[in-house]
Amino acid sequence: MPKTINEIKSVLAKIDNLPTLPVVASELLRIIGTSSTSMSQISELMNNDQSITARVLKIANSAYYGIRNRVDTLRTALVILGINEISNIVVGVSLIKVFDSDDEKLFDYQAFWKHSIYTAHLARWLSRKMAIPFHGEEFTAGLLHDIGKIILDQYFHNEFVSIRKYMELFPQDQEYEIEQKILGATHMELGYWLADQWKIPTHIQSAIQFHHRPEKATENIELCCLINIVNTISNYYVNPIRHERIYREIPSSFSWGKLNKLKKLDFADLEREIEEEIEKANSFVEQMN
Repeated sequence: MPKTINEIKSVLAKIDNLPTLPVVASELLRIIGTSSTSMSQISELMNNDQSITARVLKIANSAYYGIRNRVDTLRTALVILGINEISNIVVGVSLIKVFDSDDEKLFDYQAFWKHSIYTAHLARWLSRKMAIPFHGEEFTAGLLHDIGKIILDQYFHNEFVSIRKYMELFPQDQEYEIEQKILGATHMELGYWLADQWKIPTHIQSAIQFHHRPEKATENIELCCLINIVNTISNYYVNPIRHERIYREIPSSFSWGKLNKLKKLDFADLEREIEEEIEKANSFVEQMN
């Protein structure tokens, strides 16, 4: 029997060891996408966490960015890559640190972060292709969209095991629909709860909550639709058999119709380019290990 909403809320209310984000990531999430952020603010924040700064410089010098001259200082990285890009890297590194785990018997954290990074990268790429004026929040929303799955694994583990078994038996069923049947809530709802606890901006919370059902969103609809599309693409490239049907439905989907008004792109024309973007995302994934 699935739990009632009150039973689920009771479990969540009793969590006393909820992971917390590093201060630098928490502050960056608070100000991401705003116009008032300055390089000096970012530098001051990151000076408090040298391990994150070191990882940022490593990623800035990776093939993902293709910078010819070596980037040796944070200020140089900020000048070359920009505030939003550095913020994206910091948030990604911080999330992986928070939920790092060696136990991959059931929940494959490496695969989870690979999917999240694919989604984040594709969100930035597709928003540019469609000329949608986001300012870095699309990358963050891509990184965070499935964060509820970790809450599901860590705090509703018995139900998580049952969900995984059900998914093996019924590979064509949507994962969030299986979660609803077995737990009584979805990873979108659990992720929304965590995002609220972390005081993540509301537009990113919306993308987490509605990334499978953007038509139900009442605000921040463009971001919800974007994450819906790129999540589907990312899922397909990780597991094409399971996700082919919904991938092929993208051109006729609510999300595509909502976003594809300015450029009028043909999705079929983008598929070769998508493969190239997946390869670029892989070079980012490699730096996270």
